[in-house]
Amino acid sequence: MRLVSWAIGELLREGVSEPRTERIAEIAGLSNEQVEKALLAMRPVGELNGGADEERAAVGFFSEEVDPDDQLDQGSRRSEAVRLLEQLPEREKSVLGLRFGLGGREPASVDEVAQKLGVSAERIRQIEARALNDLRRAARAPGL
Repeated sequence: MRLVSWAIGELLREGVSEPRTERIAEIAGLSNEQVEKALLAMRPVGELNGGADEERAAVGFFSEEVDPDDQLDQGSRRSEAVRLLEQLPEREKSVLGLRFGLGGREPASVDEVAQKLGVSAERIRQIEARALNDLRRAARAPGL
């Protein structure tokens, strides 16, 4: 995901307003499929409850052709992500929500979140890392 983020950043710095999957893959040295998976994983969870228009716009960013089976699979993954987020302690949910712009908010920097919650930036990094690790562990659990 870091390679994909880096490649997108490079394209944005070059003035490309809407980077295409193929171009991101070329810069990152990855396949189109790997880029698409990374983009899905990077998509803010707050968009999971977005309307149909938002969904169509997001899908258009990832690929010109859309497979209905893939859309169903993505929907179930989104539902599972929301369910996993709900299992996190309130503080971890709050930090992730602020950091990644969940619930329709704008994403905030570590420093902004730290100031809002009255803790150090390092503490926010620790809470974020723990929450993300908890989510990864829960997502890998049998039955998911």
